[in-house]
Amino acid sequence: MELFGRGFRPFFLLASAHAVVFVPIWLCVVLGWIAPPKWLWLTVWHAHEMIFGFCAAAIAGFLLTAVPNWTGTTAIAGRRLAVLAGLWLAGRVMMAFAGHVPWFAAAVDLSFLPMFALAIGPAIYRAGVRHNFGFPVGILALAAANALMHAEALGVSTGTAAIGVRAGVDLVALLVVVIGGRVTPAFTNNALRRSGI
Repeated sequence: MELFGRGFRPFFLLASAHAVVFVPIWLCVVLGWIAPPKWLWLTVWHAHEMIFGFCAAAIAGFLLTAVPNWTGTTAIAGRRLAVLAGLWLAGRVMMAFAGHVPWFAAAVDLSFLPMFALAIGPAIYRAGVRHNFGFPVGILALAAANALMHAEALGVSTGTAAIGVRAGVDLVALLVVVIGGRVTPAFTNNALRRSGI
């Protein structure tokens, strides 16, 4: 089983690894055992990594696997998938040093979501199934929320980080509800059929 054969493999692995690594780091920062990153303030950094780190990886893993099934197209795999996973990982690494190289960290972190939207968008729009059109738009809106957070961190704006956090949480919740609204009935229907109901 090749790691970069299907989208869920690297991204679900990365999301899991992020949770395993990030929680102990967060506890050590809160307890004062290690210095926090010099990026905005502590709770916003935590929120950023939960939304644009953990959640973004989980969403990417699902959509990169589901979109080929929805559209009848070939799944993104191999080098293209490795580049996407590398962009996500580079963003996580750079966020640890965002206080030292803020512009470079922002550029790296902000690159993943637009590239992800570009990866799934063409197949969705070519397939012409309108109820799927919102997914690339939702990913780009998530990228915009991320940009609002970086804008305040870079001193370009004031008060936008909190807006970015709230927008990010709302967009993740919306994506979960829409995806859950598709997956849950399908899984329930399959389980009922297997039970002879």
